[in-house]
Amino acid sequence: MQRSIELWANSGGPGKVYQVFLIPEGDGYRVNFANGRKGGTLAHGTKTATPVPLEAAQKIFDKVVREKLTGSSKYQVVEGEAPTAAVTAAGELVPSGIDPMLLNPIDPSKVSLYLHDPIWCFQVKRDGERRPVKHTPGTAPQGVNKKGYLVPLSGAIAAAIANITIAVEFDSEQVGDTLYVFDVLSVNGVSILNEDLDSRLDVLNTFRTADYLKPFSDTIVFVDTAFTAADKLAMFESEKANNGEGIVLKRRSSKYVGGRPNSGGDWLKAKNVTTLTAQVIKHSEGARSVEIGVYDEDGSIRSLKNVTVPVSQAIPDVGQFAEIKYLYAWATGGLAQPVFLGIRTDADKSDAKASQLQFKAE
Repeated sequence: MQRSIELWANSGGPGKVYQVFLIPEGDGYRVNFANGRKGGTLAHGTKTATPVPLEAAQKIFDKVVREKLTGSSKYQVVEGEAPTAAVTAAGELVPSGIDPMLLNPIDPSKVSLYLHDPIWCFQVKRDGERRPVKHTPGTAPQGVNKKGYLVPLSGAIAAAIANITIAVEFDSEQVGDTLYVFDVLSVNGVSILNEDLDSRLDVLNTFRTADYLKPFSDTIVFVDTAFTAADKLAMFESEKANNGEGIVLKRRSSKYVGGRPNSGGDWLKAKNVTTLTAQVIKHSEGARSVEIGVYDEDGSIRSLKNVTVPVSQAIPDVGQFAEIKYLYAWATGGLAQPVFLGIRTDADKSDAKASQLQFKAE
């Protein structure tokens, strides 16, 4: 196992760089570092005089990164995956100032009601993690999770965003090392949250055509929007035919309002697949499966039995949250044909509710 991360801090001049590496050596692991001025020769050192066990090395690595992120120099992630979200010295998550606008679901059979209504437009829904982005030229771009807290971006995405020449805040979805951008919230420090969606999409199109982003078209993808009935139908049918996650329906006059309405709203989602967020409650000894559960209204956890974790993914820790695809839920407990999609680092108990369950029709 190896880990690495690069952090930047501005200090009035060219700024500073701090790199941390966890590397295997012999029967153990070392945590090494390099630091210095941006563009200069970096000094190298180690946090482990001799190799240590992996668990100890992980703790040292995380401690070094946490101290840099919360210290007076205000380092930020630019390359590699940070071990945790940004936290204060007291261990609290750092608010980003962005309150993401969340969606309520509708039954896909209801999509036809919106096809010929010109006040609604469609966008493709991506199967990743909500990841708005805050960017100021000369500083490391920052990610935001759906709860509104600062979190790391992938190194590839951060490096691509860093090429944008003006300050901007996007709303977007991160899928691996690709950022799918579907809205813009501020430009040059000026909020456009109170502009209607059509106006914000016009601003977004200026980034879509920017020459400085063309070399990064595989990393930063600006999501297409369908406005006509024919284009909306084609988008919806294409997603179904290609087993896509679904579409998002947006009222074109909508302002950007954070949070999720109790019902309905100006942004809706119609998913082609049934998914839920669940918490891992137990490991299966000697097997690549975990027991998962969701929370009832009284706070008790309801077991959904086991789901197999693909060999391509790490087995999650007990207490972590995961996204699960399934056919339907059994009234007697468990899920039909559950598929482990991945760990959700931005989820908590409020996301893992039993009300998500879709039961088999009788």
